[in-house]
Amino acid sequence: MNTRRLILILCLMVYAGSCIGCYSIRKKFTRKKTSEEETPVYVQVKEYAAVPTEKVYRDYYVFLRGWLDDLKIALQDQSSLKRSKKAIDEAIMNFTQMYQSLNGPGRKERSDILEELMNIKKTVYNPGLFSTDTSRLIARVDKVKRVLEKQMRYEAVSGYLKSE
Repeated sequence: MNTRRLILILCLMVYAGSCIGCYSIRKKFTRKKTSEEETPVYVQVKEYAAVPTEKVYRDYYVFLRGWLDDLKIALQDQSSLKRSKKAIDEAIMNFTQMYQSLNGPGRKERSDILEELMNIKKTVYNPGLFSTDTSRLIARVDKVKRVLEKQMRYEAVSGYLKSE
């Protein structure tokens, strides 16, 4: 009877210990309450000029030339089709930003550059691009760069920029 009583007391102690547990262990494994308070979001609205400034136009011009250089290097190295696609997409995006800042006559005179960039994009996105096509494509990119340097630099288009 003593052993039975001893076993019963021991079982009750183990049960009580497991129910109560160590405070630090209970604290570690219990879920913390999440705060209902949202963090405030601060938004600062910046007003941009409706008409692009000289600096913005020059920045787009530099970006466009950089992306065309990157396209040329990607085509020469035949490194990655993804890199070529990214370069032509960014070049077209920068050119359209410059193109939108021109007035009607300025756009008409320079619409052939946009068409040539779109034709280059079609060729780059063509899945059957061979090495012979790449050399022609590099020559076309060089031609577009030469035309850009003549027709799209700020000094050449300053008379065609939109004004307020």
